[in-house]
Parts: sequence; structure tokens; C-alpha cells
Amino acid sequence: MALTKKQLQVSEMYLRYYGEVPSNDEIDSILRKNGGSIKKVLKEVKTTSTESKTASEQINDVFNNLFGRNATDAEIKKFEKSATKNTLSISKIIKSVPKEDKEVYKNKADAVIVSKTLGIDIDVKTITKDNPVDTKAIADTYVSSLVEATLGRIPSPKEINKLAKDILKGKDVLVKDVLKVATSAEKKEIKASGGIEEVAKNINFEAIKQETQQKANEEVSTTPTEPTTPTEPTTPTEPTTPTEPTTPVTPPSGGGNSGDTTVRTLTINTVTQDSDDYSVADFTTNQSTVTVTATLSGALAGDERVQYTVDGTTWVDATLNVDGVTVTVVDLEITGNTTVGFQIIDNAGNTASLGSQLITYDATEPIATVFTATANSVGVTSNENGSILLVNGETMITSLSLITAGSSATVSVSAQASLTNASLIVVDEAGNQATATQSVILGTAVTDSITGTAQSDFIFGFDGADTFKFTSINHSAASISDDTIVTFDKINDLNFGDVQDKIDLTGISSVLIGGGTLSDDHTTNFSTLSGLVDINSFNDLKSYLDTTTLTASSASGLQAYIIDLTGNTGYLGQGKYLVVNNNDKIFTSDDLMIEITGILGDTIDIIA
Repeated sequence: MALTKKQLQVSEMYLRYYGEVPSNDEIDSILRKNGGSIKKVLKEVKTTSTESKTASEQINDVFNNLFGRNATDAEIKKFEKSATKNTLSISKIIKSVPKEDKEVYKNKADAVIVSKTLGIDIDVKTITKDNPVDTKAIADTYVSSLVEATLGRIPSPKEINKLAKDILKGKDVLVKDVLKVATSAEKKEIKASGGIEEVAKNINFEAIKQETQQKANEEVSTTPTEPTTPTEPTTPTEPTTPTEPTTPVTPPSGGGNSGDTTVRTLTINTVTQDSDDYSVADFTTNQSTVTVTATLSGALAGDERVQYTVDGTTWVDATLNVDGVTVTVVDLEITGNTTVGFQIIDNAGNTASLGSQLITYDATEPIATVFTATANSVGVTSNENGSILLVNGETMITSLSLITAGSSATVSVSAQASLTNASLIVVDEAGNQATATQSVILGTAVTDSITGTAQSDFIFGFDGADTFKFTSINHSAASISDDTIVTFDKINDLNFGDVQDKIDLTGISSVLIGGGTLSDDHTTNFSTLSGLVDINSFNDLKSYLDTTTLTASSASGLQAYIIDLTGNTGYLGQGKYLVVNNNDKIFTSDDLMIEITGILGDTIDIIA
């Protein structure tokens, strides 16, 4: 039974890290346990396969799993440092070994594909340079038996090749596929017998499987010897730089030696990003290990395979990663900006380029500044291209909104099913999240009692007679050292004042220097700054408060004011501000300022 793309990926991981592949049922169980996440499976496999092992043991395990031999002293020395740091790259090991080792690994990968597709067992651990397995012969045996059982005759080599090549690519060959090699007379006979489904009922599939398994057993019957350490060659067996032929041989424009002349192209679709999945697919990543997914314009011929390179010189087979026209390369190590290239190669060594893609590596966090809020949206400015969104822990509350470097972007907010504490975050194209975030509290469509946090909050009450409670000075105007960052609390409510919303300052006096209680006449203390049109900074606003006569009811009382910046064109905008002063008239860090949007009238009830 042909495996899905994820099942094949898990198979490859286990081949690389354990040297053997679990059953199909076990693979499904592994995927379920990890929520279908290939990244989580890879992390688990890497961790468990290296537990309590020395660096040399890890390296020798990999070489035995992939190439059926121990690593040389030079190879251990080359990878010992990365193994010690638990950053051993299997992809780099595969690239570094001689051609004969790459062929052993390919043989193992092909054996996994054939065994999983046909539902038989092939002991891949027995495959070595001296004991290869003829996977084509195993596939031929299955096809020959199936055709003979269906058509009552032995198929020709050409007919066998036509069907067996699909098995080598991980595709099922079923009874209906036998019709591809049936003669006209045979097709008529099958139709007269009630169709291919009726013919299939009389086929002993278990016998075909047993015969195929017997062929597989014969292929691996050689008793494997203990892995040996190869002698270090005095001169490298492979040239340092492969030479290009003066006159290129005819490339496999799609079919290699198969006679297929279809020209194939490859589109590189995605590169895995970060663990939070908040960035867009854009070939920019902050991960040193990525997965590249691509799509061929047409299926491979039987003698073709896909290869990839990250250095333009060393090509690695991606055989196990090809599912029909989908190519997936997992555990791809990149260092800095990396160009990944792909090509088709046939058994004769002819190649055809499939193009390349630059993957940009970026681990630098973006810088988020100037968080803003209106009655129905929140926004922010970033120094990098990326996305902004509201999240509650790992849950996305809003969809991604794209942001351009040096500009601002907004996301809409709406009433929630229950009170929700969220954060407005900025993520760049590589998946890096800005350190600065904005606390956003979202109410419901009915009456809410919302308590501010110790941060500067954007609070949305939406519909209903809401109460906004403050128990501490989260951020006062005087705590802001410049005029470009706005960090005071903000209440945003479309129906503020219209349905008698309330601001509850019970307990706030204990935090304010000077103490005291709020004046009872707070609801009448409004000061309108409609004549001032250039309030650009908090210093401007404080200067106004310092020179304005404020009503005082007692020596230690607290005074509340609504400051209305109607007509203001300065930086602070035309919002309304609740100001609580500790009765010393001078506006300092002991006082409180809350921006309010959505005010419809002057009948705000302040609870003190």
C-alpha cells in the first residue's frame, strides 16, 4: 500500500536515525501521538536516538544506519564537535561520503519504498556495499505474478518494466493497472467475464505476496558481516570539483532512457518557518533546519530520480522524498543564506536542471513601536516587513495582517464569547517576533467588568453597560521619557457614556502619593482644550495642567478630570483623557492618565 507524504517522511527519519523503519500501523501511531507534526516527530527521533551516547557512538550509529559501516577516525573527528553539541547533521554526513556510500543509502531508501508499497518486509540493516538488494527484481516478481494471475500468461520484460517502475516510485500497482499491458483480446475476455472487479475476486493475493516476500528474502539472504572501518585513502576517491563535459550528453528532458521526451519543471512551494506559524510562506526563515516542499510538473520516469544540492557541487538523492509529483526534503541544514538547487538524473548519469531557490536566513527580531488603538482596531509600526496579529497564548484571535517596513498596520477587533486577555504582536517574514508587545483586553457583547493589568492596556468593552476597574497606576504620563511612544492605558468602547459605562478607581488612592479619597464632584470637573491645536507631547499636556486651576475638595483629596482635546492636530490626537490628580495641581508620576475613545457624552460614572 502506497504511503502518504508524511508516512514517507517518518520512514526516512527512522531509516536515518535508527537504521530500520516501523510498520505502517506504527507510523500512523507515531503521527497521531505528535498531532501529525513532522517537526515534532523529528525532534522526538533526534532526542531518543542520541540519549546516553557518546559523540563517536552517535556518529558510528549514523554511518551504520545509512552505509552499513563504521565511520573512519577522520570522519569521527570531522563530526565529533557537532555530535557533542547535539547538532549532528545527517544531511551533511550524506554529502561528505564517497559515491559508493551514497549508493548504499539509495539502495536502503529504495528498499523502504518497495517494502512499504508492496506490504512486505525487507531488512534494510543487511544492505551494505557488498550485500546490495535488487529492489527492481522484487518489484518485477510482484508484477509478473499479478499479471500472470490476471491474464493467465507470463508478461514480457517490457510489460513488467512498464508497471514495476511505479512501485519503485512508491505507487500502488493494482489489478486494474494490469489492463495497461493487456491486449485487445484479453480486455474483451475480461469484459465478458464481468469486468476486472470480477476477475480480481478469483486472484489469490496472499500467494502473490508470499512469492514476492520469498524473492525479498532471497535478496537479503547473505549473512551480514560485522561492520568494518574502511582504510583511510591516501588520495580522495572523488574529484574535488566535478568537471563539466565540453559537449553535454543529451539530458533526460523528462524521460532519460525511457524514451519519454516530456520536459518537466519544478516549482518550489514552501520552506518551513518558525514554530508559531505566524509568518507567511516567503522563503525567509529563522530556522537552521528546514523542510523544502516542491512540485514537479510531471511524474518521473522509471529510471529517473530527483537530486538536490545546497552548495552547487554535491548532489544528494531525494528518492524517498518523492510522492508522485510532490518533492519534500526534510532535515535540510542551512547556514546563512542558502540556494537550494534541484535536478533530474537518470541511470545513465544524464541530468536536467530543475532550477533553484534562495532561502534567506534571518534571526534578527523586528522592532515594534507606536502602538495605537481606535474604537474598533489596534495597530503598530514595525521596522521590517512582516505580519501583525492578536494572540491569546498560542491561539490566534485575528488573522494575519501584513505590515510594510517603516509603516503602520491595523487589525480589527470584535466582541468575544468571554473576557479575553490578548497581545498584539509583530512577526517578521522569517518568523522572528518583536520583543515589544501590547496588552489588549477584549470584552463581550454584553455587560462586562474589566480589570486592567499591570501593563499599559488597550481595553475594549463593546456593547453593554461595562465597568472598567483600575487598582494601580499602570503607566502615568510622567513615566514616558519621550514624545514618540504612547504607553498609557486606553479604554476603547463604541458605546462609552451612552449606556452609563463606569470607571472604577476603588483602591487607586493607595498607590498615589498623597493618598486621600476622590472628590465627590468628579463628574462635573471637565476641562476642554478645544482651543489648543498643537498638543504634541505629554509635556504640553502637563504644562497645561500645571498652569490650570484645579478644583480641590480637601487637602489630600484626589481629583478626576476629563480632558477633551477637540480640534487637536498634534501627536496626541483628538482623544479624550481621564486624568486623576492627587490635589497638588502639578501633574507628576503620582497621577494617572487613561485615554478614552468612543465617548458620546459627559455622563461617565466614576466609582471611587
